[in-house]
Amino acid sequence: MTYGPLLVDPAALTRSRVSADGTQWLATADFRTVTTERVGALREAARKGPAALAKKSALGGNPSAATALPDVLDRAERALLVSRSTLLSVASS
Repeated sequence: MTYGPLLVDPAALTRSRVSADGTQWLATADFRTVTTERVGALREAARKGPAALAKKSALGGNPSAATALPDVLDRAERALLVSRSTLLSVASS
């Protein structure tokens, strides 16, 4: 696995001294500034993002991208709703 960006002249990969292999990337994001008001937009972007990346010709070959973020956001929203409901129940008692 390489950590990039790794820039190489395409001609370098056709010579016998350099072997070509698969490449994997792991992208992480800083979600500290994401608020509950933006969760829906983030979920939608995460659902559309992998398909949009796969269509990018600059990535070459047959790129694939995957994310579990929409599922994580669904669970987080449910947990938030339960905690808010609990607070409301306790406050009204």
